[in-house]
Amino acid sequence: MPRTSRFLFIVAICLGLPFVAGLVLLALALKNGGDMRQASNQADAVSRSYRAAGLPWEATDLVRGPAISDRDNACELVRTLAEKTHGQDFFEILPKITSSMAKQDWASVERQLAPFDSAMNLGVAAAQKPDIDFHRDWDQGTMVLLPEYSAMRSVSRLLCLRAQIECIHRRVPEGVCDLAAAFRLGNLVGKEPILISLLAQIGIQRIAIETVSKCAWILRGNRHGLASLSSVVAECHMPDLNYVIRGEAYLGLATARNIRLFGGIKAIAGDPTAAGSGTQTIDLARLRRTGLPDDLLDRAYMARYLQIWVQLKQVIDRFHGNPVQTGKAMDAIVENVLRRRRPSYAYCAIAIPGYGQALSDFVSLAALKICSQAMLAAIRRDAPPNRYPTTIVDIPGTWIDPFNDKPLHVRRDAAGFRVYSVGPNHVDDGGVLRREAGYNTADYDVGVVYGPNAR
Repeated sequence: MPRTSRFLFIVAICLGLPFVAGLVLLALALKNGGDMRQASNQADAVSRSYRAAGLPWEATDLVRGPAISDRDNACELVRTLAEKTHGQDFFEILPKITSSMAKQDWASVERQLAPFDSAMNLGVAAAQKPDIDFHRDWDQGTMVLLPEYSAMRSVSRLLCLRAQIECIHRRVPEGVCDLAAAFRLGNLVGKEPILISLLAQIGIQRIAIETVSKCAWILRGNRHGLASLSSVVAECHMPDLNYVIRGEAYLGLATARNIRLFGGIKAIAGDPTAAGSGTQTIDLARLRRTGLPDDLLDRAYMARYLQIWVQLKQVIDRFHGNPVQTGKAMDAIVENVLRRRRPSYAYCAIAIPGYGQALSDFVSLAALKICSQAMLAAIRRDAPPNRYPTTIVDIPGTWIDPFNDKPLHVRRDAAGFRVYSVGPNHVDDGGVLRREAGYNTADYDVGVVYGPNAR
């Protein structure tokens, strides 16, 4: 090719590339715009399907029963507890106390717990209330603040530590009172219709059940004390899974109604570079509390969100009574959403979490509770060590594993025994618990230990 022709060819290419790139960008913009318009146009129909599925459309749909009286409401006591413990670094404090417990340095434990006596006693008082209502404004969606949960978790752990000290000193009624308070604080924190509430309840109840095992070994041979522990496990209530799932659906819906008010998609996703991200005051007068957004983009985001929740409700109904299978099916739908590159699904990708692990944790709590009850039934017979159970049939009663609807398992240890469930992997791993197997493997069981190594 002659030099002049080659030069003209290069010039043509250079001039043409931006034109071609512009056409490509224009095509993508038209495609994305079409996707958003299509989703926006579907919003009215999808909202009708969502409501027909029985999912909450307004915050009042989350109200359960009559209002709680001030006399029965633990709200003010818990908020006082949160103020009293504000600024305390429990991530540093609790490991130090636990370390002293492991060394059986009871005097050090008591000294370390002493500064928190008033907070723990306030927690006991709050736990005596039958119900709680923080009067949250759920129309704030995912922007609603939950400052009380941290204090409730921390004080519950302190109560469990103090319960062990009380049992060591044979002050059984006081120890049982602290344990019951820990369980009841877990029940109270789980009263709200959100996933964080469920996870906080499971975390508190799990620690309290593990403490029951420790106290059972401390009180071995004390028939009255062991009977008291059996009664306190009954204080462990299971979370209301259906209520939490309904609340999760509404939280995302309320946020979708107010995407612009909350700073946009990036701010909701927690992007620190987004305008309006970080701590901000919400203008409640501008909060949309019902209906669909007016803006085309926000209508599109909300339409896809409602569409996904209609699908989630279908699998919830299909696998009713089987939380593990429900969680897997819900996660499959969510993963399918994340694979979609269409812009109308951008909000769904950040607003709908995976539910599989949370629902598996729910079943793990049910397994822990029944394992604890079986263990206490075995040792209340006042049998000598050489007559500890070797199989589940040695324990009076019927003890069914919630993971597979089969009998629980028993394993004898050097000085005691353990009762366990096959856990999330549905495989008998020999009673090896997660803390023993490590947290990077799925090969573990769920259960309790009766013996000097109870933890």
